[in-house]
Amino acid sequence: MRNLPRRAGVDVIHRLRTSVRRLEAQLEMPHAAAEDGLFRCPPRVARALRTLRKKAGRVRDIDVHLALLSDPQFSSPSARRLRAPLLRHLRASRAVHLRALRQRALKVRPRLERKLPELLRRAEFTEDPATAARLSAQVRQRFLELSRNIPEDAALLHRLRIDAKHLRYGLEPHGRFESAEPLLAHLRKVQQAIGDWHDWATLHELARRILTQPGAGEFLAQLQQRTAREFTRARRSVHKARLRMLNMDDAGSVPPLQAMQQTLTKAG
Repeated sequence: MRNLPRRAGVDVIHRLRTSVRRLEAQLEMPHAAAEDGLFRCPPRVARALRTLRKKAGRVRDIDVHLALLSDPQFSSPSARRLRAPLLRHLRASRAVHLRALRQRALKVRPRLERKLPELLRRAEFTEDPATAARLSAQVRQRFLELSRNIPEDAALLHRLRIDAKHLRYGLEPHGRFESAEPLLAHLRKVQQAIGDWHDWATLHELARRILTQPGAGEFLAQLQQRTAREFTRARRSVHKARLRMLNMDDAGSVPPLQAMQQTLTKAG
């Protein structure tokens, strides 16, 4: 956040958004330090992190769309001519959202600098193979429940990505253990594949709104076809992850840990 006023390139925004997500995951994780066995992040800190992540996410989404428009499939003269207004729109939108992000970061930084060190100290937990195995079993079971019917609906597929992301971030602190490592790999692949489709889908929707000039039909058709291919690939990724998790050793008999329920239930 300190570097944001003078450095706001693609990598900086991506690292900020990812770092905030991981902080949220760690502070959402229940811990045994609290009296009832649950650690709760103060609402104002949670709200500060959430709004910071969302504003960084708007800038990040634009950066992704700008990168997609550099795809070789848009290298023809006609495609370059049609993508020009899209690029202008995206760059102007990035400037607006970056300004909002900087203002928000300036506002929440004092609170986060004051509160986060102590909160993260209190939120620390002891890593051990037994806890990792129990949580891995629950994450595996929850993903299998969520993916029982692989969505053909776009909104439901996007929801599955969000749910898989919550499960992944909840399990990531235990990623060095053998029980968690393969699950994390499967969740990352699912998240990436659905994310790729969603990026193309939102770019296609934006192009439909922005491009009204004659001759835009072919360009929009290219976007629609690419979106459809990515949708198929995303559903295939979910199917593969599900099959591989089904083939893992059965962990369904592992009883749930009270200290992990908050994270797991965030996925629905």
